[in-house]
Amino acid sequence: MGQNIAVIGAGLMGSAIVTRLLERGHAVQVFDIDAARIVSLAARGARPASSIAEASRNSDFIVLRLNHADTVR
Repeated sequence: MGQNIAVIGAGLMGSAIVTRLLERGHAVQVFDIDAARIVSLAARGARPASSIAEASRNSDFIVLRLNHADTVR
């Protein structure tokens, strides 16, 4: 049974992670500051989120795929 997973950051690596999680049957909610990246992943089955809080709510796991420590803070 798949898990509910939030992915924050949908660049090159984040998109690959989302795609693999979807292929494995997980429900993935995704957030990125670039709305086009979210739209692209939603077309593959990810659920778009309008904020980090929304993406994280009710998730079993949260994956951060961010490039800089300042972004994480």
